[in-house]
Amino acid sequence: MLVQFMWQGGTGMMKLTHTANSIRRKSKRSRKCPGLGDEAFIAPGNSSIMMRKGDVLVTINLQAAGVTAESGKKKVAALIADRLGSEVE
Repeated sequence: MLVQFMWQGGTGMMKLTHTANSIRRKSKRSRKCPGLGDEAFIAPGNSSIMMRKGDVLVTINLQAAGVTAESGKKKVAALIADRLGSEVE
């Protein structure tokens, strides 16, 4: 499973991604994912999960691993969010 971390600049990248996503057609927009870090969403087509905790951005590629969005959210993203915990504060 491909998991990428961006240790700085996550807040700005998340804002940029939301802006780009708002331009897309409504049917291809991402879905918010409450309860993961400070902010998270599932990308269109359930291709990935982007999660921000503080200024750290984590991107989990779901397609490469053949994992469903729900499994990725519950098993992988939740574990990473918990591990980041207060370390990023």
